[in-house]
Amino acid sequence: MQVSGQWRSLALIQSIAAATSLVASVPLMLATASLLGPALQLFLTEAIFTILVRRRVSLTGLNKRAAGLTEGERLGGAFAHLSAQAALGWVQGQADRLLLGGFAGTSALGSYSLALAIGRNPGDAVSMATANVARSAVVDEASLEDARAVLDKLLIRALAATAVLVTLLILAVQLILPMFLNTDLWGRSIAAAGPILLSMIITVYAWSVSPVLVQFGYGKALTYIKLVGLAFAPAVAIGAVWDLQIAAWLVLGREIAMLLASVAICPRAAPRKALILSICLTLFGSVLLEAWALVR
Repeated sequence: MQVSGQWRSLALIQSIAAATSLVASVPLMLATASLLGPALQLFLTEAIFTILVRRRVSLTGLNKRAAGLTEGERLGGAFAHLSAQAALGWVQGQADRLLLGGFAGTSALGSYSLALAIGRNPGDAVSMATANVARSAVVDEASLEDARAVLDKLLIRALAATAVLVTLLILAVQLILPMFLNTDLWGRSIAAAGPILLSMIITVYAWSVSPVLVQFGYGKALTYIKLVGLAFAPAVAIGAVWDLQIAAWLVLGREIAMLLASVAICPRAAPRKALILSICLTLFGSVLLEAWALVR
């Protein structure tokens, strides 16, 4: 459906799935006062979305049109690489939490989890959306060079928009959240959210390059890149022992290291202008964030 440009239909289906799941799960959560409600909401959202998308594809005949894209080694290889990337991403997240809780204690873990929720949830949403657009933009390109050129133009616009969004989010976190959260309890989380929000610029670039790597046979690189990220988990945990903000800067450093690893593994797939722009924006944002902290 993405390749066919049916973004509006996808958004409508997602909205229906989310609304239906809330109608079913919120009363259950209120009645039982347990985590069963949120768990049911997540399950129903994904199940309803899957059923409605499958029905839409069948009714419009898209399944026949996309038959060439959903058969043979191409699909199996892409699925294996992307699944391995997702699985290692999950392991990386759990390793962060387990090691951080073990080294820095449960209080630091709670503060880190809040900072991560503030900083990563918007970033993951924007990065996923950009990656989906990128996948559709390059799917018909015959060569890696052509796909890279198309992606370069797309990402320059996306990174500029992301930089504006990151700026607004950081200002909102620093100026508005303290009005609602007790800074004595959550001040560390608010401070740590800034560097994590900055990582959105890197993930928008990195996630958008992933479809190109898969499409042109470099999907294995995704696994190696995630292994680099996993290796940073002990450093993030140890950094939190001294200061949660140090851990947050290491999270940003990990994203940069993973990006550079992807460029080193497959330099031909890296949109160069967008790469330079993403690193420059991140470094400039880091300087401004530190200057803001000193002024405050």
